[in-house]
Amino acid sequence: MEPMALAAVAQEAPAALVVRLEEELNISSGGATWTAAVGARLTAGDELIPAAASRAHLAHRSRQTQVVSEPTTIAASASGSEQELEWSIEAISCMGLDPAGDGRLLAAVVFTDLGIYYEAARALAEMEESGERLGADLLLLKGEVLGRLEEAR
Repeated sequence: MEPMALAAVAQEAPAALVVRLEEELNISSGGATWTAAVGARLTAGDELIPAAASRAHLAHRSRQTQVVSEPTTIAASASGSEQELEWSIEAISCMGLDPAGDGRLLAAVVFTDLGIYYEAARALAEMEESGERLGADLLLLKGEVLGRLEEAR
């Protein structure tokens, strides 16, 4: 994801998450377009543009799943933070990932989106301690999390 697009996405809570990809999916939002990856956070108004014969599996805040195989615009949804956390952790587990293990990246994104910055920082720190390299997008996420924690002091 492009840094400017990541900054824009970080400002808003996601309406959906990309949980599985079959071939390429592009996301267009705010005049920018980038290639999606599993874990991409989608906000209301994002346009999904799948490549030919491509399918993307989404998990929405409403607990509904969606398979996208043609251009689609993400609709808005709303829910409480506690439900969001429960749903998000459940969605990570449904993908066959352990939110405290191989699903820590997605868990860190969820914690950040819900404003649970201490947990997000802990998940990112555990990733680093385990030897996982944080790419540019994750370093931006870490900077956002640490910045929010600093603001809270």
